[in-house]
Amino acid sequence: MCPLKTNIVSHPNKHIAGLTLPMTIEHFFAVALFALVTTGTPGPNNIMFAASGANYGIRKTLPHMLGVNLGLGSLHLLMGLGLGAVFLNFPLLQQVLK
Repeated sequence: MCPLKTNIVSHPNKHIAGLTLPMTIEHFFAVALFALVTTGTPGPNNIMFAASGANYGIRKTLPHMLGVNLGLGSLHLLMGLGLGAVFLNFPLLQQVLK
């Protein structure tokens, strides 16, 4: 199923130039704000990077940094593409993943 054909919420801003959007503009900005805050906020990963860099050097810490950044980017991409809609349609799936 194509994520652009998701019809979860009936909203007047949903149709733009004949394209059915999976989320409203308000949801888009909420996801964008989440991505901005989680990317720029120091957290446990940055502490692990600092400790790893101090103990093993920058070169040996680069794969760890790459993995964390790819994981966070994947999270943002999946949420932006409508993964939340999957959990709304299948609430049991969310309980299983907890």
